[in-house]
Amino acid sequence: MLYTRAMIHRLLPPVLAAIIAVLPSCSSYAPPTLAVADVRLGEQTSEGMVIDFTLDADNSNSEALPLQSVRYTLYLNGEAVFTGYRSPEATLRRFGTQQISIPAVVALGSQRSRPTGRAEYRLEGTLEYLTPGEISRVLYDSEIQRPTVGFDQQGQIDLGG
Repeated sequence: MLYTRAMIHRLLPPVLAAIIAVLPSCSSYAPPTLAVADVRLGEQTSEGMVIDFTLDADNSNSEALPLQSVRYTLYLNGEAVFTGYRSPEATLRRFGTQQISIPAVVALGSQRSRPTGRAEYRLEGTLEYLTPGEISRVLYDSEIQRPTVGFDQQGQIDLGG
C-alpha cells in the first residue's frame, strides 16, 4: 500500500501517542525549578512602568535542558496587572543555574493610577522546556508532548513615591 503525505501526517500523532503509552520513558528528567532572584523597578513614564524580574532557573539533571518559552502573569496587591509571553533564549546547563530576565509592563492612565510605596507582588506562570533525545524532539515538534513546569513566587517591591 502506498502512503500519501496526508495519510502519514494523519497517522503520525496516534502512532506516536501509542509509543508513548506503551513504552515507558527510557530515562526521566526532573523539571527545572524557578525562583525570583531579583525584582526591581525599571523605566517609568506617565503611561506606564516596567518591573524587571530576574529568575534563577536550576537544572538538577545530568543533561542540558533547552528552554522554549515562559508565560507569566504579574499581580500587584492582588490585582492582575500584566500577562506576558517570552522566549528565554537559554539552555540550562547540566547541574547548573541560569538567570532569565522577564519584564512586566504596568500600563497607567485613567483606568489605573501609578502605585506607590511597598507593594505585594505575585508572579506566576509556566516554563516550557525540551528534554534531551531525538524522540523528545519529535514529540515536541509534533505538539504531542511539551513538558512544562509551573512557578508561583511572591514578595514585595518598593515602587517609590
